[in-house]
Amino acid sequence: KLLETCRLRCKRAYQVETPQDVPAGVFGPQDHVAITAGASTPQWLLEQVRLAIEQDAAQASQKNTYPGEKP
Repeated sequence: KLLETCRLRCKRAYQVETPQDVPAGVFGPQDHVAITAGASTPQWLLEQVRLAIEQDAAQASQKNTYPGEKP
């Protein structure tokens, strides 16, 4: 239900449950990202997901490839 609600506002909404679920090559260095979670999701897990998103964006920046652009 949470993913459906997010997609009402943003088509680029993804459901991830672990840092390994963060899709590679989706986030660019200039993207704005919102992370939502249920009340039972531990803070440490949210932090790991945030770090995975930042690392993915940094890799895209180093390669000069961003979502929607051709390398």
